[in-house]
Amino acid sequence: MTMINHINRANESNEVYCCLRNKVVCADEEHQNRFCSGCKMFQRNAQGGGVECRWEDSRTGNDRLVINDPFAEWAFNQKKTVSSPTSITDFSYEFIVVNKKTDQVNVEFDIEV
Repeated sequence: MTMINHINRANESNEVYCCLRNKVVCADEEHQNRFCSGCKMFQRNAQGGGVECRWEDSRTGNDRLVINDPFAEWAFNQKKTVSSPTSITDFSYEFIVVNKKTDQVNVEFDIEV
């Protein structure tokens, strides 16, 4: 997978795909204050509305991708590719725990086996 800068343009309802929350969200000040400000993927606000975020992506050929349809981007990101490690020590897991009632990120940590 390649690190790609995703330019997530807001649609007519001011919605963007949020990789951190893995859902389409309203790109308003509340969301940016609660989630973007502490997200390691967040790069900056996009000109014309939306956000620029950087994360590993299976699409190759370019280091930046313009997203105009947040729902299509959400659907694409539901496909997961799992590769077979050569040994158990090749596994690395990252957990992000989100409180479903408040959507607040509570815990973030890495476990390497």
